[in-house]
Amino acid sequence: LILLWPPPQSSSQSQQPLKHFGYIGAVTDSDLDRVRSYTDFTFVDGEYGQSIVNLATRARSRGMRLVIDLGKVLWCPQNANEPFGEWHLCGTGVASEVNYKTRWNDWVMQNSSVLNSNYVLAFSVITEPTLRKISTADVEEAVALAEQIDQDIHTLVTGAYISVNTTTFQVPKNADWIGIAGYQIRPNLDAAFKKSVSDLKTKKLSGQRIAYSMDAYYGPSHTVIAPKVEDMDTIAQEWYTFASRDPEAILLAPFLWSNLTGEN
Repeated sequence: LILLWPPPQSSSQSQQPLKHFGYIGAVTDSDLDRVRSYTDFTFVDGEYGQSIVNLATRARSRGMRLVIDLGKVLWCPQNANEPFGEWHLCGTGVASEVNYKTRWNDWVMQNSSVLNSNYVLAFSVITEPTLRKISTADVEEAVALAEQIDQDIHTLVTGAYISVNTTTFQVPKNADWIGIAGYQIRPNLDAAFKKSVSDLKTKKLSGQRIAYSMDAYYGPSHTVIAPKVEDMDTIAQEWYTFASRDPEAILLAPFLWSNLTGEN
């Protein structure tokens, strides 16, 4: 995990916009204890048919909340072996699938005791909708479902920065937070990333806040920007600085992916 040490405050950073910082995948007691002093949430998978009550309770006991990804609650892939490809709201056009509204109602009933803002910071309604070829109308339908639970639980939709400039990219108008993810880059120096952030701001609504996702893993793909793993602290500090200077930022999340071959 990457620990970010805040730099001395300058006048441009005196009004810190970032409110939330946390990792994906901190779910064991030892991991939660390791990061509790400097994170306020942990990003976890929700899954249809599975309870999240125990995890939410353990996180709350450490002063943390959950950001719950709904990808395995509401959505189904055309091909489960493809990370992207075409995804859809479950049961729409596929008779063998349980309908997404039924899945949602069942999952909410199973986890109702913790589906409030004391335990949950946000629902990550879907990640990479453009790469998954999901229509904006379906994303907005899913956001609307999530927003019925508790008005103080935020809704988040995240895409890769490389998706922002594609012709199919659209911002769901009813999501509270719009996420933008970038990996194996130096955000302060990467022109394509900075252009995507600028373009995103022209496409989103003025009240929608930006959630930034950065790398918390290291492998061969990083060696151009960080020849040694120790160099990743510089990258982490750049992310903190970049997000801190964005008045529309709300959250910074270092993501580590356990299923990437060759990445650590």
